[in-house]
Amino acid sequence: MGKQTKNKIVENEYHKRLGVLTSMIERTLAPLEVKKITGLSRRQLSEWDSKGLLPTQKRDSQNAWRRFSGANTIQLAILSELRKTGLSPIDLRELAIWMRDRETEMMKYIREKISRGSLVKELNEKPLK
Repeated sequence: MGKQTKNKIVENEYHKRLGVLTSMIERTLAPLEVKKITGLSRRQLSEWDSKGLLPTQKRDSQNAWRRFSGANTIQLAILSELRKTGLSPIDLRELAIWMRDRETEMMKYIREKISRGSLVKELNEKPLK
């Protein structure tokens, strides 16, 4: 396989993954969907909201329900898993604030790293024939 063909394959895979990740990060989810992904109940979400742990989220204009972005859901999943390890509420809050302040940067990093995947690494490591 020639260098241009490999580069085209890598580029196509990159754009496919980037599209999927962008769609997942930018879509909005209802609390029930967030519960399925993170394991956090509506009560826990309300409690975390009162403690300032929740990322800023949109509300559905018809019924005032919270709507979470995919990025918010990723952050909540991280916080939920760390909470299970016994991380203190103070530390969870600090991490939540840190992630909130760096959300755009984090999501860009996640998109790039996952989208590039191992194909780029393989292309760079294997000599072309």
